Amino acid sequence: MKVYGTIALVLAGLMSLSAGQYRLAEIAGGGNPNDGKCRIEVIIDGVAEIHIRGNIATLLDISGQPSQWRHFQCNGVMPDNPINFQFLRTDGRGRQDLIQSPRNGEAAVVHIEDADPGSSVYTFDLMWNYLPVNGRRASNQNARVSPGSVQHLAPSTAASAR
Repeated sequence: MKVYGTIALVLAGLMSLSAGQYRLAEIAGGGNPNDGKCRIEVIIDGVAEIHIRGNIATLLDISGQPSQWRHFQCNGVMPDNPINFQFLRTDGRGRQDLIQSPRNGEAAVVHIEDADPGSSVYTFDLMWNYLPVNGRRASNQNARVSPGSVQHLAPSTAASAR
């Protein structure tokens, strides 16, 4: 019976993901080959999450009114293991938090809570670089999620110890 319960939970999770609004990044500007940046702008009236992996983002409504995409532009595709990853809130009246950093192919997840009446525009930037360590591209194994207007994730020392 435990197996059926686990299967039901997995299916419920997949169904909730399928309800999200998907968006492909507009890749523009070519950017610096060593630095990457994505700017995301959404309209939120309630609670929502944005999951970003590569050049695809999903806007998931947790509660409140349906959220809307306004903008998703990057100067390149976010790698599976970005180093020096940063999250910067640039606009929005409510709370924005990076709750999961992108590493090992997992998505970056930004949680937004808009508690005031009516909707508000929220904008944030994700930034990273591709600087090699000992001639190899490093992964971000020691990334952390912390509060603050800028969340900076230090490069991995594990890659340089190889």
